[in-house]
Amino acid sequence: MTTQLYSFDVLISGIERLSEGVPPPVGGEVLFADDFSDPESGLWDDEEMSDWGMGYYDADNEMYVYELAAQSGPVYDYYADAELGDSFILQVALTYAGSWDNAYGLIFQLVDDESFYAVRISGDGYVLAEKVVDGEVETLIDWTVVEGIATGEGEANLLTIAANGEIYDIYVNERWVGSFTDGDLSGGVFGIVAENYNEAAASAILFDDLQVFATE
Repeated sequence: MTTQLYSFDVLISGIERLSEGVPPPVGGEVLFADDFSDPESGLWDDEEMSDWGMGYYDADNEMYVYELAAQSGPVYDYYADAELGDSFILQVALTYAGSWDNAYGLIFQLVDDESFYAVRISGDGYVLAEKVVDGEVETLIDWTVVEGIATGEGEANLLTIAANGEIYDIYVNERWVGSFTDGDLSGGVFGIVAENYNEAAASAILFDDLQVFATE
């Protein structure tokens, strides 16, 4: 049975997606978009809770939801048929409800289930970038506090990854927050990732308006 952790009426009415700051590059053509109104758009649509929780489309509110059990471990999903090029702008709006002791964001250049890049923000205002190759995790940007990340329950953030070859710039709410350079992975697909670290309380992560733009 699904455990309802939030009220969408509260979350949606309070969202302010953007804040002032240095914006990411202007995107060109929209290469991919998912507003999560269609449960057939490419991610799993679970009907029952598993040990870690469940992921599903809320078509009424046009969001994708991860309901995460306490200490869920990392969970992710991706669009298997939507390959990225070497340069792109990938972004998604996201928020959380329940426990703030969490991390959530984007995976990209995923060449298989054990090789990809991941950028996550946390409910208490940090950012992390990692590389996973053959299941081995390497930290590219360690947990770093970022001014401007909205940390309140139900407050949305806009996470953007701008890739130019081997250089990846990270923006939150249109403000640059860090970058890394790495050429080990390329040409993979992309998706979403979330984790709840809290040992006792559940957390829900909500994703909205995922898009990929060509770079100009």
